[in-house]
Amino acid sequence: MGAMPEKRVLVIDDNPINLKITCAVIRRAGFITHESESAEAGLLALEHELPDLIVTDLNLPGMNGIQFTRKVKQVALWKAIPIVLLTASELLSDRALAEEAGCECLLPKPIDTKLFPGVIRSYLGEVPVGPDQPEGPSIPLGDLRREFLAAGVAECRRLIAEASMNRSLVGAVDYPSIRSAVHRWSGVGGTLGFPTITTKSRALNAALASPTEDTPGQVRQMMHDLLEQFTHARPIEVVASSRRVYPAGRGIRVEAADASGAGGG
Repeated sequence: MGAMPEKRVLVIDDNPINLKITCAVIRRAGFITHESESAEAGLLALEHELPDLIVTDLNLPGMNGIQFTRKVKQVALWKAIPIVLLTASELLSDRALAEEAGCECLLPKPIDTKLFPGVIRSYLGEVPVGPDQPEGPSIPLGDLRREFLAAGVAECRRLIAEASMNRSLVGAVDYPSIRSAVHRWSGVGGTLGFPTITTKSRALNAALASPTEDTPGQVRQMMHDLLEQFTHARPIEVVASSRRVYPAGRGIRVEAADASGAGGG
């Protein structure tokens, strides 16, 4: 029996660490990855080579993942390519928009590195790797964890310094920059074995959603708490999650989220 043809996955994410993690998990499952850091770059990549599957983040600079999906599904040559959308959002409206755009699957961040390969294989028609088959290259968790923590410390310190320049904060602080940071942290923390960072990032994002006169003090304290986590966090090994993928609407699959993310960090 001849070798099965190699399957290719286009991965789109503007967060370098997220991009590395997602691509590493997919390659370990036995597939080839091509990377893009924006939806616009992803569309250019499609013009040169058609992948068998697209995995894209929802929140991207410029065109977001839902807008990208709409563009892809409008092109006859591309519309049959399945699209898996990754998101740290828990909004039901995002699920509805993803379905309307034609997305086949919506997965929460942090991704579960033990369950995620099975989702990918389900769209590529591959049989899961058996115990007698060699696995792909290992995921460089140590390097990715160090990179994530170092970047988190630097960004926390910068944001805290900017916030301290104006004690009133409301109307003075760059809230979009903080939201962008906590979105990245919540999406990566659990996958790398830092679920507390994901939980605290989500709490900070909730506090920023509806600022009040008490928000400035809450934000400062939460940022200091996150800085402490980034400075002293130690990865924990998390057993494989029991999360399931549910069908909804016209075949879109939606997986329930938790903060633990990676089964095994």
